[in-house]
Amino acid sequence: MEVESVNTTSRVDVLEVESANTTSRVDVLEVQTVNIAAKVDEMEILSTDMQVLNEETVNTTSRVDVLEEALAEIMLELAQLKEKPGGGGSDECERGYFGANCTACNCTSGGICDDGRKGSGRCACFDGITGERCDKCAVTGRIWPDCTECMSGYYPFQSYSPTKLLDPNGSADDRLGYGGPSLSA
Repeated sequence: MEVESVNTTSRVDVLEVESANTTSRVDVLEVQTVNIAAKVDEMEILSTDMQVLNEETVNTTSRVDVLEEALAEIMLELAQLKEKPGGGGSDECERGYFGANCTACNCTSGGICDDGRKGSGRCACFDGITGERCDKCAVTGRIWPDCTECMSGYYPFQSYSPTKLLDPNGSADDRLGYGGPSLSA
């Protein structure tokens, strides 16, 4: 009987160990279930985000289509205007021309002309550019046309401005010098 008692005790010990292992496995499965549930929630959020992005892509594509149609119409109008120098007999001047006679604007690439039949021909300069023709850098020490800084030791504290070195009556586009005193008479 004593052997049976030892065997029974031994079986009880084995069952207790197996029960502990089963409890441990159940705990692991519960943690895994929680992790899986969290991943499912995350996937649902990602799915919703993907649906929103897909809808935004469709909307963007339709906006691009509308913009392309508008651009085509503008290009057609521009082509029709270009057929007539200075705007010809149309109601508007070609871009870069202004006034009743469609006179050429005097702006450089540093600005935009107030063009059109009702335009004044005045130049509106881009940021960092100044001058009646938008042909000077607003910051002293910068060099026209891209308004980059002078290298150290070259033309300090001086903005690039055209100087007529040869002909005092030369055009404003004669950029033979970098400012300073004029050498012309």
